[in-house]
Amino acid sequence: MKKIWFALFSLALVLALGACSGNSGQSGAKKPAKSATKTALMNFYMNLTNHINAQDRDLNTYEQAIAKTDEKPPKTELATMQKEAQSSAENV
Repeated sequence: MKKIWFALFSLALVLALGACSGNSGQSGAKKPAKSATKTALMNFYMNLTNHINAQDRDLNTYEQAIAKTDEKPPKTELATMQKEAQSSAENV
């Protein structure tokens, strides 16, 4: 009789563990979505500087013109560059 109870208890234990292991398949489905989200965020942050630099190109040009020590552009050209740089900085 003890052998029958032990066999039934073992069978119930196997079924219970088998039922619990079914949840791991559902959590496996979430991993690709999580990975895709991480990839999208990483791509966004890696390309962020490229997007900003595309918008503030006029500001960078103006800052480089001011930093020149040997040949500075004329004041009228600097004034125009300054206005463009200001609008570009506001856009960013």
